[in-house]
Amino acid sequence: MKRRGTVMRALCGLGVLLVLGLSSTGNSVASPNLGTLFVSSTEGNSVTRINLDTLASQTFTGFPSAEGIACGTDGRVYLALSGVSGHTPRRIVRFKQDGTGLETVLDFASTPALANTGAPDGLSFALIKQDDGRLVPGGELFFNTRASQGNLHTGVWKLPAVGTTPVQVILPFAGEEGNGEATAFLTTGPFAGHLLAADFLNGRILRRAPPFNSSLAADEFITGLFEPSGVAIKPNAPDAGQIFVSERSTTNIKGFASDGKLVGPHDGFFVQTGLEQRKIGFDDAGNLYVATISGPVLRYTPPSTTQSIIGTVLDGNGVTVCPARIPATIDVLPGTFPNRINIKSTGVIPVAILSTPYYDAPSRVNQHTVRFGPTGTEAIIDGLCKSEDVNHDGVLDLLCRFRIQDAKFKLGDTVARIRWGNQDFEGLAAVVVVSE
Repeated sequence: MKRRGTVMRALCGLGVLLVLGLSSTGNSVASPNLGTLFVSSTEGNSVTRINLDTLASQTFTGFPSAEGIACGTDGRVYLALSGVSGHTPRRIVRFKQDGTGLETVLDFASTPALANTGAPDGLSFALIKQDDGRLVPGGELFFNTRASQGNLHTGVWKLPAVGTTPVQVILPFAGEEGNGEATAFLTTGPFAGHLLAADFLNGRILRRAPPFNSSLAADEFITGLFEPSGVAIKPNAPDAGQIFVSERSTTNIKGFASDGKLVGPHDGFFVQTGLEQRKIGFDDAGNLYVATISGPVLRYTPPSTTQSIIGTVLDGNGVTVCPARIPATIDVLPGTFPNRINIKSTGVIPVAILSTPYYDAPSRVNQHTVRFGPTGTEAIIDGLCKSEDVNHDGVLDLLCRFRIQDAKFKLGDTVARIRWGNQDFEGLAAVVVVSE
């Protein structure tokens, strides 16, 4: 079996990561475990971390021209450095959520395909389909490009894995030199799994269908926008899969159905923030976060348009929420579906933690912390897990077994959970629990 290699380039030309402070910007919110919000600042050359339960904040410096940002399925934060301020290096980097472990993921200057292309922005991770039909993040890293240092927009690219050659998946946007902004993946509806990309100068959201193995012109999906900068997909009911788009200068945030059609009586209008804004993002509870150039970080809970300010990040640009538990890709009873669990059985049940382009399960999962059951806190592994290519993609996964009686499933349970890493990684799968 072949294994993905990881090649790290030296992080030259970046300042040392510093914690500037710890502060509280408001009272704690009612719902626990909302996760952690990260907001990038382009002119501030920094990233601010906000605990969404306590609203305490920290600022990390050493990120010149910080723009698009995304939470990876390895639990790390991925950040685009565009080089727009002071002609600094064009790179994608990643770091741990506490601000340590800074690494270069992709260096444009030393990558021939990108040496003369626009800078990275609009990071997002592709979705992976589990055998129960669930679409979960965990695929390849995608990024848009923007004019920078005399280099023009060159479309949308993906990075199959760290240390690999990037692949262009959407051709340069026609008609303009190009300022590519946010990207996102549709989760429901007729275009589930499709890639969206914001065309800032042409006022459009473009759509591209998988597979993303070559460069194509994308279809116009939403038009008539004014400087679309942020794109976010609502994760939960009601209106799961609804698309939200922020228009930078109009201060509008608009809502669209998962098929791209306008929502509501006001031509898709959701709210006018009153502040010039850039990117937007959701947490798993459906709260929408907005970065603004003047500093306030805004929160809404659609369909409510009530606005709250949860912090301040001057020249805010990218936003991403790292959930309290990082979603993982799993396969209960590999090779079968539906996943039937007989609670009278005294045997074991196999569960695979699947590797992804940015998460190597055999080397990253601490087996001493693995738990499985209806809540992901019940059964420990039976023996040791083993490395096996469960889904036949040429990459080793981690196959574990658990005693069914220890997992404590009962009739009526419909979801199985596996957690590890002090409960901060979680995979979910649909199950059918039977008694015979």
